[in-house]
Amino acid sequence: MLKITTLLLLGTLGPGCKTDVGPKKKVASEKIASRKGTLWKQAHVLAVRRVKKGKYGGRGGIGSYRRGFMRYHLVLEGGPKNHRVFLFEAVFVSKKSQGKGVHTLRLKGSADDRCVAYSKDGGKKWRIVRHMAKGLWLHLPLPEIETKADQADPCAQAPAPREHFLAQLKGDHRLYSDEMPGVLALLALRPKDEGLHVAFARFMLTESRHQYFLAGQKNRWRPVQRIACDQPRLRKIYLDRVKEHRLSGKWSHRNAVLVLEHCPIPELQDGLADLLWKNARQQHRSTSHQETARVFARVTDARKAASPAAIAAAIKALSVATPDIQAYIVRALGAVGGKVAHAALRKRIGQLEASGRSGAPAQAAKLDWPSFDDFVKRVKSCPMAKEKDLVLRTAHAALKK
Repeated sequence: MLKITTLLLLGTLGPGCKTDVGPKKKVASEKIASRKGTLWKQAHVLAVRRVKKGKYGGRGGIGSYRRGFMRYHLVLEGGPKNHRVFLFEAVFVSKKSQGKGVHTLRLKGSADDRCVAYSKDGGKKWRIVRHMAKGLWLHLPLPEIETKADQADPCAQAPAPREHFLAQLKGDHRLYSDEMPGVLALLALRPKDEGLHVAFARFMLTESRHQYFLAGQKNRWRPVQRIACDQPRLRKIYLDRVKEHRLSGKWSHRNAVLVLEHCPIPELQDGLADLLWKNARQQHRSTSHQETARVFARVTDARKAASPAAIAAAIKALSVATPDIQAYIVRALGAVGGKVAHAALRKRIGQLEASGRSGAPAQAAKLDWPSFDDFVKRVKSCPMAKEKDLVLRTAHAALKK
């Protein structure tokens, strides 16, 4: 009886969900023409399929599934450059009464072509895509614009551009990964607008939002990181969160650490050193622990110095941290140099060699001291079984640099 029930369940769950993924692409709106034709000539919404695969009941599972998601983009064609702006993502639902299950949107362009509004409910509520700067179109979903007359222009009722942008940084929502590049681009274009950057800092540090610093967009983050480091008020907002060790590992704390990663200041270094020792005592692997160690090492590598308290905290952490963290601490101690740091490195070398890790001394003359970014790549690509060897090689290189 159990076998029959299982087979029936697999038959019900498997085939239906495997095919329920929707079309690969579909034009999901009417095509509208621009008024002036300088920024764009024609616009429409394109829905693109995304498929999520998995198993029911976990890894072993009793069946597999494929769920369809449609990602909606505003496509602007015919100007100096074509643009595709991400709007939203929706689960694909296959229902006979709804045809293909893809939303059909309405579009309206403004008289100056610098704004395109879209509606998912036939024209009652509208969200906005705005031209914020040369080559930068930004999706601004908040606030939704309600129009009473069908012929009304939602773009004309939207807030002024700066206030419209600031509206996205309020509330508990978070930005999609596809929305963040545009936000960072606008912030980079306005380095002296302190109010804009302070609002963004508070947005990133609102714990309930679960907004994450997206490492894959690190090049887009660099200008914003430099601005955060250069502006005293802004720098203090992030530093204060770094020093809140009770939030270690939380979204907002990690964001603060990562935003300040390229800010070589002693206050950040001291705060991270204390946190490094606290994390090391927990003796378990964690992404946030490695981020703390990496940023501490990067700041130390840039400064080539550290306070006695920071060095002492790093040395204490070296004795108990996991090997991936030790690699960053050794790199930092090598950058500082001096009798205290070198004594700690020799002690760690002796401990590792006594435990059977003895391959490095004969090769010490060949060891190099790569750029910090190249060193990060080594740590990330190093298999767990080889991490102690990496620590040993790095320690030898630190003594010879």
